[in-house]
Amino acid sequence: MYTPRSSEAFQAGDNKIDGLVVWLKTDLIYRAMDDARKSGDALQRSESTVRALLESAAQAILAINADGRLVLVNDMVGKMFGYNADQLIGQPLELLVPKDAQSRHREHHKAFFANPRNRPMGMGLDLEGQRKDGSRFPIEVSLNYIDTS
Repeated sequence: MYTPRSSEAFQAGDNKIDGLVVWLKTDLIYRAMDDARKSGDALQRSESTVRALLESAAQAILAINADGRLVLVNDMVGKMFGYNADQLIGQPLELLVPKDAQSRHREHHKAFFANPRNRPMGMGLDLEGQRKDGSRFPIEVSLNYIDTS
């Protein structure tokens, strides 16, 4: 149903992982949601279950569309990055990427969708996310792709 695009683990200064961000390709999510609506209550309950799982996760989970805009975030994304979750919907993913890494990120995004496959991103690199207040924090990223009907 969901197409994971990427995941990021966040570490605090004491080398303890604080959470995880997962980026998802959302055109498949919307197709699955449309199918659920057309198929009746059982699939709609399934959609509710998935949403409940996303919200109960201790990890930050987000989804982007093909244009790189955030279309789904759980509350943990907002907590990690200093936003209310609803402030992030519709925003470009680059909002969460430090300015000096944004052009490199766009190139990685383009390359990933040209040849999507599960793999770590940035092995051996010091990657960072950027909070609303401008502070940066270390992240680890792995890209995941699931093709579903």
